[in-house]
Amino acid sequence: MKRLTYVCHRYRDDPAANAARVRDICAELKRECVPLAPHLLLPWYLDESTERDLALQHCLRLVAAADELRVFGSVSEGMALEIAEARRLGISIVFVDHNDGDPRATGGRSGAKRC
Repeated sequence: MKRLTYVCHRYRDDPAANAARVRDICAELKRECVPLAPHLLLPWYLDESTERDLALQHCLRLVAAADELRVFGSVSEGMALEIAEARRLGISIVFVDHNDGDPRATGGRSGAKRC
């Protein structure tokens, strides 16, 4: 069974551009794992501008369901919360360098495994 991989990426500073980038990331990952991207789900039923706290609660619950968390790009405030939750739960965290696509893994259940 394929691993469930949470896609940790910026959102709030440019929702349209960030969601487009996350769509591209998910398309790249879809054969290796099942990408879980709240950027593509939550905007259908939550308004980030008025329901930010609720959106973050939903994101943290989704992190808890994942086998792995992959971090793309510079870390925002919301991403830092997701990373902290993954660490607390012992979920594998992989930081992906946008320049060369080479992941660097830290801690967690699965070590350096890619999905």
